Amino acid sequence: MAKKPTYGELTKRVKELEGKSSQLNEIKEVLGESEARYKGVFAYTKSGIAVYRAVNDGEDFIFVDFNTSAEKIDKIEREGLIGKSILEVFPGVKKFGFFQVLQRVWSTGKPEHHPISLYKDERIVGWRDNFVYKLPSGEVVAVYSDETERKQAEQELRRAHDSLSNFSQELERKVEERTRELQEQSEKLVEAERLAALGTMANRVAHELRNSITVVGGFARRVYEKTPDNDPNKKYLKMMVDEVKVLEHKVSEILRIEKDR
Repeated sequence: MAKKPTYGELTKRVKELEGKSSQLNEIKEVLGESEARYKGVFAYTKSGIAVYRAVNDGEDFIFVDFNTSAEKIDKIEREGLIGKSILEVFPGVKKFGFFQVLQRVWSTGKPEHHPISLYKDERIVGWRDNFVYKLPSGEVVAVYSDETERKQAEQELRRAHDSLSNFSQELERKVEERTRELQEQSEKLVEAERLAALGTMANRVAHELRNSITVVGGFARRVYEKTPDNDPNKKYLKMMVDEVKVLEHKVSEILRIEKDR
């Protein structure tokens, strides 16, 4: 027959139980505070948070929880996806590369960062940056942000940079083309000025030569006319007269050209 505990033993046991009860209450209080903090972070953080549970040995994942920010980011209500497959709600998730990350994190327990990528399906399009980790319960959590506006701004900035670069290249090309045109015009102007100077000089020389040629020509013709035909020098006089006529014609042509300029 079992020995009944004494009063002292019972009193000691009661105190031990009271101590454990106090510890349990403290633990419950700490857990309550942690749960409150978790709910506060889950509800009010700007990041989207989605909690998944693996099914069929990781062949699929169903939604366990989904915070308000995630609803805004993905434009879908929590009530419409809890308990549903991620493959059903987000059919582009495999092409996006995120589904494979869920499988690896669930299998290995090692957190992974899924870098900024473009998600797209018939319902929604957007850039997402995901961090995925596994809870002790076996559930997998994805904390993510919407990077669509930033990526669009980067793309706009890139397009603006390309447009500016193209404009700069086109401007440089036009400047080079205009520079060549000005250089050609300058060369033509220099050549025209040189020709004008030569023309002026030729005109001045022609004026000075005309009188002398006229005098020489006059004397040559007079001597030629008075020289007898049987004089052997008459043929040379004829050559002189002819050459003077050529010179007179050339001088007259120079003066005419300069007059017409």
